[in-house]
Amino acid sequence: MKLATSERFSEAVVAELKKIRTAKGISQKTLAEAAGLSRGAVTHIEAGIRNPSLLVCHALAAALGISLSTVLRRVERAWAFSSK
Repeated sequence: MKLATSERFSEAVVAELKKIRTAKGISQKTLAEAAGLSRGAVTHIEAGIRNPSLLVCHALAAALGISLSTVLRRVERAWAFSSK
């Protein structure tokens, strides 16, 4: 996977996490507290200002009550579907 593609995949993972957060009606502040992050960090991640590490993505997913592997599978399926 090329770097540009990897960056888009990372953006898609963040977008999926945000989608889950909003669907569950969880605020950025509540998610940040549950994940052990600052609200500013979550804001910057969702805005694309900051690229989260794998550990941060794992913490965000866990705070949302979903496994990171499930999030990754959802993104991979969406990518596979969109490339057909």
